[in-house]
Amino acid sequence: MKICPKCGYEEHISWRSRSNRAFCSYMKWEQFKELEPDGAAKLVEIYPHPVSDGHFNYHITKTGLNVERIELELYKVMGWGAELQEKHTRSRLWELAPIPNKRKLRS
Repeated sequence: MKICPKCGYEEHISWRSRSNRAFCSYMKWEQFKELEPDGAAKLVEIYPHPVSDGHFNYHITKTGLNVERIELELYKVMGWGAELQEKHTRSRLWELAPIPNKRKLRS
C-alpha cells in the first residue's frame, strides 16, 4: 500500500503494480466498480477512451477484466505506450551495438 508522505493519503490495497509496465498499476474490474461506481460508469460510457480524475488516467484493458491507471502528468508526456517505447529503444540499441555475429547470438 502506498502512502503519500506529504498529505498522508493512503492508496487502496487493490491497486497492484504491473510487472511488465513500470509506470502503470491495475485493479480488477469488479473491485473498481465497487470502489469507484462513478468512474466505472464513465469508463463504460466512453470505452475504449481513457478517463481522467485530475490525478490519474484510467482505462479498461482489452480483455475487460482489469482497469489500468497511469499518473496524468506521465500520461501527457508518454501516453499508455511508455513501456513499449522503452522496449523499442532497448532493441534499437541492440541493433546498433558493435558485436560481431550478433545475429548468431540471438538464436
